[in-house]
Amino acid sequence: MTVKISREKVDNDLYLILRTIYHYERSISTRFGLDYEEIYLLQSLRRTSPQRLTEIATMLNIPMFSASRLVGRLAKNSLVSKEKGTKDKRSLSVRLLPAGEKMVKAIEKESYELIVENSKDMTKAELDSLYSMAETVYKVLGLPKHVIK
Repeated sequence: MTVKISREKVDNDLYLILRTIYHYERSISTRFGLDYEEIYLLQSLRRTSPQRLTEIATMLNIPMFSASRLVGRLAKNSLVSKEKGTKDKRSLSVRLLPAGEKMVKAIEKESYELIVENSKDMTKAELDSLYSMAETVYKVLGLPKHVIK
């Protein structure tokens, strides 16, 4: 079934989503003193740690030197550790440290509490729709599933 959506509606809705996420990210970044890439990497490392620097660069779709700088900033703040490979000294593994784990938990806790508080007046259907959108928006935006996993 093909649903016809006007170009203006798509443009406006996408801009609303981008604007909303931008301002939410800025508020989290300001409160926790980390930028979006740093938060994203910490959350990724919480789910899979260690990760090789090359994997991080690929996941974030950034050049190796940018990934190296990103990891360096987090290491300087004792949120991650960098470990050279035993066989290949050029290989670098990045591991989440306890302070990084604590930071991610604090960010997730604050986000969870915010969402629970702000969605308390929503109906079950509205919540189901919201969660369904969150799980499928990558398809509408044409992103492969591996990019968001």
